[in-house]
Amino acid sequence: MREHLLAFAWDEWAQMGLSGRRGASDTRAMDPEALLLFTIETLDWLATNGALLSLTRLSHLEARHPGDTNLVHAALAWASKASSVLHWRVPLPAHPPTNVEVFDPDVLSFISETDPTFSAFGFSRPPVRRSRKSEPPDYRLPINFAFQLRSLFGVGTRPEAVRILLTRDERLLDAAFIAQQASFTKRNVSAALLALVNAGVLKARWSGNERLFTTYRAKWARLLEHGETADSLPRFAPWIPLLRTLTAIHVWLEHHYDTSWSSYMFGSQTRQLVDSVASDLADLASDLADLGFSLDRMDLSTEESDCTAFGGLVTALLTLTETKPRIRRTV
Repeated sequence: MREHLLAFAWDEWAQMGLSGRRGASDTRAMDPEALLLFTIETLDWLATNGALLSLTRLSHLEARHPGDTNLVHAALAWASKASSVLHWRVPLPAHPPTNVEVFDPDVLSFISETDPTFSAFGFSRPPVRRSRKSEPPDYRLPINFAFQLRSLFGVGTRPEAVRILLTRDERLLDAAFIAQQASFTKRNVSAALLALVNAGVLKARWSGNERLFTTYRAKWARLLEHGETADSLPRFAPWIPLLRTLTAIHVWLEHHYDTSWSSYMFGSQTRQLVDSVASDLADLASDLADLGFSLDRMDLSTEESDCTAFGGLVTALLTLTETKPRIRRTV
C-alpha cells in the first residue's frame, strides 16, 4: 500500500509542477489542500506555488485530518521563510512533540545538524535546501483546474464553488452541497454563488424552497481553453474523503497494526478503524459501487471474513486513485 500511495502522490505532484518524472495526465481536477495534507513533503513546490493555496480552506480540512497537523504547520512555516512572496503566520504548537523523526533513524544518524524550523515544531530532520526546480502549474492539464480558477477569481470561495459546478456530473446543485464539497461555510459559499449569479456567470432557479445553481459548461470550456464542449472540462473526484480515508488506513498500518495480533484482535481493530472513517466511506459509496464493491455487503462480523473484507476495501480505495478514462458528458 505504501508504495502505491507514494507512486500516486509523486505522479500527481509532478503534474502540478513539482520537479520529477510525469506519468499519464490525470483527467480529474485535483483538490490541492487535500493532497497537501496527504503528502506534506513537497517543500520546494510550496515555496514556489504556495500563493495558490488557501490556508483558510486548509485549516477547515485539518479539523478532520487523521495525520499529524503539526508537521503540516512546520512545512508551511519553512516555505514562508524560504519564499519572498509568502507571508504566512504559522503559530508554534502550544505543546510540540519532542524530536519526532521525519525520516528513517538511519538517515538522521549521518546528519550532524537538524533543520531549525522543523525543530521548532518538534520534528527532527536534516536541514532543507531549496532546489528551486519546481515550476508553476501548467493550466492546460486538467489536474491543475483549481489553480486555473484561483488565478482567474483569486483564492477564496468563488473558484471552489465554480470548480464544483463545472466538474460534477450533476447539472443542478444546491449551496449546502457545494459548500460541503468546497470546504467553506454555507454562508460564505451562498454569498459567492449569488455574487456570481448577479455577474451573469452562473444561473439559479428555485425548486420548492431551495435555490439550485448551474452554469453553461461548454462556454466555460471554451473560455478556459479546455475544448469546445462540456465533455472537455476536467472531472470531479472525491479527493477529500478518499485521501482522508487512505491516510487513516496508512497511519493505522504504520503505527498501530501488529503482525502478532490474533485473528480476533485483527477483526476487532479493523472494525474500529472502519467505524472511524464511516462518514467518509459513506461519501465514497457510489464510487466504490462503480468498482463493484458494496459497503452494505462488506462483512466484518466474523474472524474469517475480516481480512478478506478489509483487503477488498483497501484495494477498491487504491483503485479510486488511478486515472480514469473520460466518460462523455453533454450537459
